[in-house]
Amino acid sequence: MVVVNILKLSILLLFIISFQLESATKLKFSVDQIGSSYIIFNESHLIINNDDSSFADILYNHNKKEFYIFNKNDNTFIPFTENDITQLKKDILSKIEQMNKEIESTPDSVFKDADIAKSKQMTLFEDAFIVLNTPEKDTLLNMEVSKHKVISDDVIYMDVWGATPNKCGITKKEFEVYYSFSKLFRTYLTGVTLNMESWISPYFVDVKEIPIKTVNKISGIESQIIKIEHPKYEEKYFSIPETYKEKDVPFRK
Repeated sequence: MVVVNILKLSILLLFIISFQLESATKLKFSVDQIGSSYIIFNESHLIINNDDSSFADILYNHNKKEFYIFNKNDNTFIPFTENDITQLKKDILSKIEQMNKEIESTPDSVFKDADIAKSKQMTLFEDAFIVLNTPEKDTLLNMEVSKHKVISDDVIYMDVWGATPNKCGITKKEFEVYYSFSKLFRTYLTGVTLNMESWISPYFVDVKEIPIKTVNKISGIESQIIKIEHPKYEEKYFSIPETYKEKDVPFRK
């Protein structure tokens, strides 16, 4: 009788534990000269991690529309809300406008080629690129992918091979989280970096596909998703560890 009760209790415990685990999609991608990184996302959170054995480098909370950047050296994190990102964009726009005015008012004699210099006024990083679809197809990770070209100033900047979320086994709600973070992070990247070589690249997020492979035509750097998995994680995996403390940043003051 005792054995039967223990068996029942064990089955019940396993049943409870199974409901504490959440399904997610895990993408492992490889980037030239950098190595492997991971993106893990479910229907409410997304994690970017450069080391599969440790906690996230970036955590995104879809419901709150904010993300956190972690510093593993001192166990601190910086939260970025939608308002923060909006303010950052306004600040950058203001600086761009100021610099463009300075370029416009600079005497031609300062430039070796005044026409070229003045035609190259600064613009928002996210607005400087357009995406063109092509009829070309390929097969990557045993699925058909479509080729796109990212163009800036009439120059092909990047080739991208993408696949629909359905082909990747990604649910509609999971992709909403992925897409939402990509759009928010694209604005954050404005003026922060001009070289984001991965699936999170802001140039082609509007294509609404999962970029399986990218090739930067300028630098020659390639990135590619090399594995797609659908593991289960405990809910706490997508939360900020208690050992981390929030760190404020100057632009909020």
